Amino acid sequence: MVITMSPDCGPLTAPTNGKVDTTEGTKYQSVAVFSCNDGYNLVGTAQTECAADATWDTAAPTCVIKSAYLHFCYWLYRSHTTKV
Repeated sequence: MVITMSPDCGPLTAPTNGKVDTTEGTKYQSVAVFSCNDGYNLVGTAQTECAADATWDTAAPTCVIKSAYLHFCYWLYRSHTTKV
């Protein structure tokens, strides 16, 4: 009889001003979903999946206040469109 253990990626930390839903669990192929509180925007990937090597496949996102998010988007836009 062969017993196989499903890799467990372990718990995730919710972003500041947000939360993480791990109702599917933290084992191989489970998906966790990040979200932000009202008034905040998610920067990064909203979902991550537990990989076969027992690691989450994406970095945890952050939650930024909406006005700061707009400033960040403008800065990002300008930094990619301004000629040096």
